[in-house]
Amino acid sequence: MTLQTHLPASGADQGGEPMLLGHYLTYQIARTHLSALAETATAEHLHDYWDVLDLIDTLHAPMQLAVARPVRGISRYAMYEAARHAITHLSRYGVDPVVLLEAHGLLDTTWAGDPGATR
Repeated sequence: MTLQTHLPASGADQGGEPMLLGHYLTYQIARTHLSALAETATAEHLHDYWDVLDLIDTLHAPMQLAVARPVRGISRYAMYEAARHAITHLSRYGVDPVVLLEAHGLLDTTWAGDPGATR
């Protein structure tokens, strides 16, 4: 039995190439925790978390968007840290570092202004 280490290509019309499994899982962690932060944010900050999610989505072909999974039983700080670390680790897969820096900056600014942001 062999482990599949690439996800299938999304198709030439989508501009996608096979994505390494590690890349997909890292991307999924970022999307999952950003979605969870948005779902638990105040109305004032909800849109900002979605903006970070949109930024990392622009780095991937439309047919390769990772599925965000439900998050239960962890603090909002743990969600923030997981999203932040996953965004950092996306740099290992050759995605645009300028967009990653922008995503980091927006996430950090949003977190700093979020009244639900606690350790």
